[in-house]
Amino acid sequence: MIKIPENKAFTLAEVLITLAIIGVVAALTIPAIINNYKAVQLKSQLQKAYSLLNQAIQMEYAETGIPVTPEQYPTCSSFYKVLMKHIKVAKDCGRYNCIFTDWTAGYSVNNYLTYSRKQTITTYYFDDGQFIAHNGMVIMLENPDNSQLLLITVDINGIEHKPNAWGQDVFTFELTNRGLMPSGAKGTSFDFEKHPELCDTTGDNTQNGLACTDKALNESDYFKNLP
Repeated sequence: MIKIPENKAFTLAEVLITLAIIGVVAALTIPAIINNYKAVQLKSQLQKAYSLLNQAIQMEYAETGIPVTPEQYPTCSSFYKVLMKHIKVAKDCGRYNCIFTDWTAGYSVNNYLTYSRKQTITTYYFDDGQFIAHNGMVIMLENPDNSQLLLITVDINGIEHKPNAWGQDVFTFELTNRGLMPSGAKGTSFDFEKHPELCDTTGDNTQNGLACTDKALNESDYFKNLP
């Protein structure tokens, strides 16, 4: 007599336990995967912004034969149009019309936060020329009268994409006599070692984030540990 083997299957309890285990594993791993993806994406966008600005500066040098230094632009907003010549522009916002500013509240930018995201930032370093590049990046300049300070700040993923925070997706570079440098680096006006309060995960300085760019470019886990 031929013995017919019994059909074997998982019980409902076994299936439910397996699904519960899969759910727990997914809950533990998916946030880390998403965070790693966002970190890689932000760093890539920052590197692209740095390259874009450097290329524009090199193109100006090639066109004029004169090294591009802050001393060449002593009047307010004089560098703004120069930079725009060498970057494909989607929108020219004039001196300060790309981002919404509440002039009655201490020149605060209502839709941009500090590195710690504790408060809104001030417009002080963004109001000498603004434009939106074809790739969506928002480029904002600080080029005051009779000053050798020339800063270029970039919202690397655009106004519509969060977190819109200095040192997280908004980064500042400084044009120096040695070329374009990431703010916070040695030799820049806001050297992190001298101004640690300007890249502080818990700080409440309204300029917190200004000195984060060098760290963001050079620290491997920077974007994985954003506040």
